[in-house]
Amino acid sequence: MSETDYKGSLMIVDDVPENLRILQEMLSSSGYRILMFPSGKMALNAIARHKPDLLLLDIMMPEMDGFAMLRSLREMEGCGDLPVIFISALGETHSKVRAFRMGGVDYITKPFQHEEVLARVETHLSLRRMRAELQEHNHRLEELVREKVQELEVAYDRLRAIDRAKNDYLSAISHEIRTPVNGLLGIADLALSELPDEELKESLLPCYETTRERIMDAIDGSMKLLELQEKGLIVETTPIDLPPLVEKARSSLAGFYSEKRLSLAVAGPGPARVLGNRDLILQSVLTLLRASGLMAHPGSTIDMRYRSEGERVAMEMDFPALALSEGLQRTFFDVFSPERTSSLVESLGFSVPLSAALLQAMGCGIRIGNTGTGIVIGVSFPRAEPGSRETEPGSV
Repeated sequence: MSETDYKGSLMIVDDVPENLRILQEMLSSSGYRILMFPSGKMALNAIARHKPDLLLLDIMMPEMDGFAMLRSLREMEGCGDLPVIFISALGETHSKVRAFRMGGVDYITKPFQHEEVLARVETHLSLRRMRAELQEHNHRLEELVREKVQELEVAYDRLRAIDRAKNDYLSAISHEIRTPVNGLLGIADLALSELPDEELKESLLPCYETTRERIMDAIDGSMKLLELQEKGLIVETTPIDLPPLVEKARSSLAGFYSEKRLSLAVAGPGPARVLGNRDLILQSVLTLLRASGLMAHPGSTIDMRYRSEGERVAMEMDFPALALSEGLQRTFFDVFSPERTSSLVESLGFSVPLSAALLQAMGCGIRIGNTGTGIVIGVSFPRAEPGSRETEPGSV
């Protein structure tokens, strides 16, 4: 038999020599290497030295029948997956059921039919090969996954180290900038106060105060963002009544809205309590209302409404305004947004991404988009448990 004709090794166990001869003639001519044994004990000793690809096992044998041999076979190391086809003159249903329950893959009754024997043997050897190929494929996939996971872990560790270095660097820069900036602002304060020309002083003072406020907000905002990142963007939350905070923000912006000839209309009685940090929600709402005021058409109304969304409470600010570009909608709340820094809210600086980061740290969602007539800013808050009481806010 040539290597190209070889289909696999078969072991036949039967105490009747004639049955061994018949099966050997049927199968060897089809390309199989045949091992034959007249007893289960002899077959088990041979299997311990060389495991075949498939076992044809007679049930009715003296000393050790086929069922007993199969039990011993399954206890042998490395033989748990060896396919076994039972052969017997017994045709009763209970014998076949017992053979399958014992772990046999098939059952052939005597007298043997050549085509049937070949078909069953070829089928189960093909299944065995496919299982082996599948196991090998799964093994290669597992190895590949392990390699990729290790690569990702190394890359993640590097990114974390880079991120820590970046945060340390930015934190150091923020601290280093604050000291000379305070010195410059102090000199500017002194210079303005010493100006002899009161009219010139009055004309420069608003610009100076606005610039001073933006510089300090940028430094404070960058420090707050770094602090949030270092803590993993998680803030302790408590039950909060949202409408009083919105009303407080409205009062704080009364002068700003008056200058813009804007009004704020709040619809509805207000939602149930939400989960958040009172001070941080107020800070974020102030920023979003100020951003809305900068983008809204002068003389228009900013409509604020609340909506229940299952376990969430939505708050939306809708106002007439020029449509936002796709780029600005996408990057509006990003820390670095060239589109935002050249938009109507440019003067807000870091306060816009900071407000988004604070809200997200409290488990809120935030979005901005165009409507048919203007812009809508939406915030989704986690709803507090019914009956919960507002408590003192925690800190970041």
